Amino acid sequence: MSPFGLFLCNLYAKLENMYILDFLILNEDRHLGNFGIIRDVNTLEWLDVAPIFDNGQILQIVSYDEKE
Repeated sequence: MSPFGLFLCNLYAKLENMYILDFLILNEDRHLGNFGIIRDVNTLEWLDVAPIFDNGQILQIVSYDEKE
């Protein structure tokens, strides 16, 4: 299997895990703007899926203050 084929298998598994987590924590805020792909800046090769982020709505985080 090509490296890109392995990436796609890995991508599928990671996205599946993200959706399972969203289901378990009742996160209804998943959309195309809050997950991403990590790419090499020189070759633009897709390297990995970005870690899961933007779960603040389900955690009821209203604002973030660095002083707290």
